[in-house]
Amino acid sequence: MIAMPQEFAQSTIERKGEAGETRLAELPGIVEELQGRWGCVPRFATLLERIQPSTLAEVEDGDEVVRVAGRLNHRLAISAPPDLPRPREQADAWEEQLWRDARSCHMRCRARCWIRPWRLSGC
Repeated sequence: MIAMPQEFAQSTIERKGEAGETRLAELPGIVEELQGRWGCVPRFATLLERIQPSTLAEVEDGDEVVRVAGRLNHRLAISAPPDLPRPREQADAWEEQLWRDARSCHMRCRARCWIRPWRLSGC
């Protein structure tokens, strides 16, 4: 069971009312499930150190938004599972498929224009 900071709970209820209370009641179960799935330990300080009644979308200083988002991203980042396919391993197959799709699309477009010459604007 997680220890939820009182200030976080109170400010959530003040902002969201009954919906906030419901969400707070669900939060320990969500955290527990994710802990088990990801094999990690919750660190409320990571997320709550920046908790304010505003969102990053409301912060006018773009540099501050990027700094905060970058720090959170860095702290929350986890390594991908070792058996997860890497994009570089799939890039050649993706390129081949894109070329096949492009050729197919081009051929369909040419056939449509040949059959219906009055619709040349679609080619």
